Amino acid sequence: MLCVRGSSTSGFQVIQCRVTPTSLEDLALLRETVELECKLAQGQNGQGEVPKDFWPTYSAMANAHGGVVLLGVREKEGVFSIAGIANPAKVRADLFNNLNNPDKVSANLLTDADVQELSLENKSILVVRIAQATRQQRPLFLNGQPLGHTYRRLNEGDRVCDDATVKRMLAEQLEDTCRRPGGQNFGRNFGRNFGRNVIALADPAAAIAHTDCQAVGCTTGVEPARRRASTGQA
Repeated sequence: MLCVRGSSTSGFQVIQCRVTPTSLEDLALLRETVELECKLAQGQNGQGEVPKDFWPTYSAMANAHGGVVLLGVREKEGVFSIAGIANPAKVRADLFNNLNNPDKVSANLLTDADVQELSLENKSILVVRIAQATRQQRPLFLNGQPLGHTYRRLNEGDRVCDDATVKRMLAEQLEDTCRRPGGQNFGRNFGRNFGRNVIALADPAAAIAHTDCQAVGCTTGVEPARRRASTGQA
């Protein structure tokens, strides 16, 4: 286990641990923490699959300080044992297929190097290293909907972020975009899209009307009234 001391964006000291068990002795030392999660990943047919509860953990770790997920490891009353994955290649392929599906997750933070296959007790497990998302990438959310589907890692659990936290992340994303060199015009366009997305969260019908209004170049209800007056329309 390698632990590195660093500073968080809020100035607090954070100890980040990267865990790669290479022996049964290492496994005996494991404990689920804010940056480590173990999942069985056996699947219904026993060949292995990405478990459904992997995705809240992926979102939670990305929106916090990153972390490591061990797939193919069984945990019972705080004791870990190797269950293994019968078909790790299939699990790996399914993992990346879902990571690159925007309807599943809002961003893929993983590369091939972040998913490592290890053999312990002649059984295969997958070590998935999840990076901390940047402010441009947060909130990292699931199922195409930030509200109610954005998670943060607290202690060893995945917690749903409240709406205020998600909206703050979206505002920080917009702020960083507008600060880019030459990003003034891009930021203005992003801001319009951001506004439409926020409206859509509260009222999908209003979002459609907002989009139609932008298509004809208006920004408020005053402009259409002026156009009708100039053409003699009621």
